Amino acid sequence: MEQKKDRYFEYMNSQTERYEHELDEFNAKINELLKDPVDTMGIILKCNLIIEHYIDEYLETAYPTIDFKLKDRLTYNQKIEISNNSRMAVSIFINGIKE
Repeated sequence: MEQKKDRYFEYMNSQTERYEHELDEFNAKINELLKDPVDTMGIILKCNLIIEHYIDEYLETAYPTIDFKLKDRLTYNQKIEISNNSRMAVSIFINGIKE
């Protein structure tokens, strides 16, 4: 088991530059979406739409065999509940997303 963990961490460490590049791209996208001046309610609505967009992308990636064309019929809370899987990394963010 220890050898498996070592291989996992070696792999993760080897991907650091790629992760940092993807994070920079992600942050640039978010900053672009939020750059226009709006009031507080506008910021909240924009943030919810951005979160929902990435939840949709997550669901499509995490559950590739499910036809998520139906996602348009799911509510925001239903999407969050489907995403709330304690075995997935996204689960650590669920409580913050719900609020």
